[in-house]
Amino acid sequence: MLDQVDTNGLAAGATYGEAIRHALLEVVERDAVSQHQFFELYGEEGSIEPQKFRIDPNSIPESAKILVERAVQMELEVVLEDLCSDIGVPVIACTLIDYGFPSVQGPTIHMFAGWGADPVAEVAVGRAMTEAFQSRAGVIQGARDSFNSVPPTARPFTASVRRRILEAAPLGHFSVNGSLETGEIGEEVDHVLDGLRSVGIDQAIVIDMGRADLCVPVVRVRVPGLSAFVMDRRRLGWRCARHLL
Repeated sequence: MLDQVDTNGLAAGATYGEAIRHALLEVVERDAVSQHQFFELYGEEGSIEPQKFRIDPNSIPESAKILVERAVQMELEVVLEDLCSDIGVPVIACTLIDYGFPSVQGPTIHMFAGWGADPVAEVAVGRAMTEAFQSRAGVIQGARDSFNSVPPTARPFTASVRRRILEAAPLGHFSVNGSLETGEIGEEVDHVLDGLRSVGIDQAIVIDMGRADLCVPVVRVRVPGLSAFVMDRRRLGWRCARHLL
């Protein structure tokens, strides 16, 4: 009963519309991230790599530049990547690089990742950056509770990702392709569903997880066909496997 439990597509909101929007975007985001992580693990030269490019921080909207400036003030380097998949919903990855993170061995390089998806590309950037900041805060608190110790990882995949992020790469201009400026939750949900239909996915399942005594809308969204490899590497899915075919 508790096998392969995850929180993918689980969200709350002030209304059921907000909760559904949030949960649906999380499933789309993790599908995009899953494809990139799968390819970094198993992709070979000549295979069809999922598209992405590194974003020039100078080209992002002013609302996100404020977050970049805060990171620079904290002596953090910001790496932004566009992971938008064929679904067409903007998905952004953010990595904060701390070159002087304190450890028991002395200052070391530590990275903190965040991802964001939103029908509005500018909002997706903000979501990715704030999640990366949140990740950093969580690691700092956990390290303090563990006597300033952050366990090192020996996973080859993690080491390869670190090398790629630290390497210089061509920068592209921030793209608003697929961005929808509406502000109406129903229209934004329809926009995402249209993107799913365009890649052959015609079903999105919404389960009401709310409790009547709490009066807070909570839902889980499952979209058969989207990959959850980033959450569970036993659940590959054709959208990841196609990059090797």
